[in-house]
Amino acid sequence: MLKLSETWPSMNAGLIAIDLTGQVRGRLRRLVACKLIRAAFDLLADDGISSPKRLTACPIKVLESHCNWRVAETRYRYVTAVNDRSMLDCVANENEDVLHLIVPPGKSWLAKAALCEQFGGRAPDVIAFDEFIAMRLLFSSFDRRCGLIQVKARWFEIYNRIVQTLDEQAKIAIDVRNKP
Repeated sequence: MLKLSETWPSMNAGLIAIDLTGQVRGRLRRLVACKLIRAAFDLLADDGISSPKRLTACPIKVLESHCNWRVAETRYRYVTAVNDRSMLDCVANENEDVLHLIVPPGKSWLAKAALCEQFGGRAPDVIAFDEFIAMRLLFSSFDRRCGLIQVKARWFEIYNRIVQTLDEQAKIAIDVRNKP
């Protein structure tokens, strides 16, 4: 079971995501990262946080694998490595809609440079995993007109709901017992 830091209420959501993914290795690390991203997307359509108005979210489609999403005409893809093969695989279908590439923390500059060199103005947008999570949860707090602590707590609940049917659930569920 993944453990939250005792200071999670004051932590940036991106740092929480880095901490949670750092508690597992290999395939489980990718799985946790992808499910955290999916839970951040699901905050768009969540009714668990009270809001003055209900947001009507675009349907979120999970594509070929659990690390590819489409929201309206925008595609998001998470990659675990920034290397020639992963970058070329990501842009293989360059005629697709807008692509946002989510890369490991601290690797966005490298991915941006490589893709701009290869594809110029057709290069996809690149954002680091931790920055994406922090931004998505921050905007969710604005959308819902509530505090980040409430949004982060709901994010954990959504994540746990997503992973509850997986065989690895006991290893990758978030222990939420120390929530305020």
